[in-house]
Amino acid sequence: MNLVAYFTSGGTPATGLSPTISIWGVDGTSYGSGLSMSEVAGGFYNYNYTGYDYTVDYVFRAYESSLPTAEQYVVATNEADSMNTQGITKQILGLSQGNFVMKNQTYDANGRLLTSNMYTYENAADANSETNPIHSYYIVSTYDVNGNLTNYKVTEI
Repeated sequence: MNLVAYFTSGGTPATGLSPTISIWGVDGTSYGSGLSMSEVAGGFYNYNYTGYDYTVDYVFRAYESSLPTAEQYVVATNEADSMNTQGITKQILGLSQGNFVMKNQTYDANGRLLTSNMYTYENAADANSETNPIHSYYIVSTYDVNGNLTNYKVTEI
């Protein structure tokens, strides 16, 4: 998770700084203090917080001692991502990137797929081992009298 702070000096974007950032959970847990930020451009500075947990509510404080007192601190918070939003995002990623497995297929007499279960996975390793599915779907296909696909429905299991 990229944590970004914007510093100014006298209302002008401040560049060439060496700010630090401190991170806490709203419960008071410290997740790092005095961590070095990297300059992006135009007064923006970044810290890549690799320990980010979407279920935690954080507060952040970036600090630069060389600035005037009123402009030394930049503060921000996040709102913990809901499991629902996280789940929807993973469903979309799973369907769009591949990493899915179809199982329990049924076919008609002409070898056309009628039904199947489909499971999506976050990565190829999980798909190959069929562990940690992101989501599960049920597929139903129907065909007209000429054998042309008329309906293909995917619903959540």
